[in-house]
Amino acid sequence: MMKLFPFVIFLVLICHSLNAQVCEGKIIDSKTLESVGHVNVFLEGTMIGTVSNSEGYFRLNTNGFSSLPLIIGTIGYGYIKIPEHYCSGKLEIKLDPVIYKLSEVAVNSGKWSRQKMLRIFKNEFLGDFAVPNQCEIQNEGNINLFYNSETKILEANSTKPIIIKNKLLGYEITYFLEHFEKSKQTLFFKGHYSFSEIESRDEEQKQLFNERRKWAYYGSRMHFIRSLWKGYLASNGFTIYNATNLKPINVQDILSVSEDDRKYLFLADRIQVSYFQTCKFNSHSEFNGTILLPKAEYTLIEPNGYYDPETITWYGLMGCQRVSELLPFEYQP
Repeated sequence: MMKLFPFVIFLVLICHSLNAQVCEGKIIDSKTLESVGHVNVFLEGTMIGTVSNSEGYFRLNTNGFSSLPLIIGTIGYGYIKIPEHYCSGKLEIKLDPVIYKLSEVAVNSGKWSRQKMLRIFKNEFLGDFAVPNQCEIQNEGNINLFYNSETKILEANSTKPIIIKNKLLGYEITYFLEHFEKSKQTLFFKGHYSFSEIESRDEEQKQLFNERRKWAYYGSRMHFIRSLWKGYLASNGFTIYNATNLKPINVQDILSVSEDDRKYLFLADRIQVSYFQTCKFNSHSEFNGTILLPKAEYTLIEPNGYYDPETITWYGLMGCQRVSELLPFEYQP
């Protein structure tokens, strides 16, 4: 019996570890306290997700990605973001009903047709990587577009998730757009998104997906954050400078490690990032500048490449990366 004791402990530890990766709970209406069924529940930017049952219950295996935000929401309620520590017990999620109203700018569209607004929206939202017929929005009719001829700002939102089929990278993206705003000089949009893989039995097609994914990955924001977390900036082709005086920056000066081994990026000023890597999978084989502008005192970064997008503004090469170049956080080149 004594010989079996360590093995029993081992099994208990395994079961505890597996249970710690499972998130479960119930979703209710914050006003009526009634159950809300068929709600989307997923980890931000991943292929990990589920839908609550008719009684509002859900159970989600986070597959080792529990540090990523949990996104919960559905049509008529909007979406909420739970940053972390959501696997410690059963959750009770209260969703606030949302009444969607057309913006007042809808009546001030000037001479801009919907076709023109949609073309500009797709160019800015999907990006240059979106080759026609290879990266397309499947439900354009669900996108609300408004142009204010006085402020010269194009706005967009959607009460339903935008479905994007990216045949170049082999992913279908479900994007829950909260707000989009494009002026002559600036672009801003925010939302939550999840992935599903486009299945293919064609080995040649699979190889094309893999090569294009590497092209999108190398020199990307995900590549930079992962390299920063691991301490491999230089070996992965990245160099960072003070954007004001162009003096090189040591990673130790901007990265702090907490007692629980979490890593935080502290930026007192703008930094410039240059990427130089000769790689057949991408065109970033020359110095391309990116500026990071801090919007918060610190930014938590994760080894999978996640960071809070509302704490950093990107300009330059990485700032030009759009939805068509997104990769799930599970991706490994």
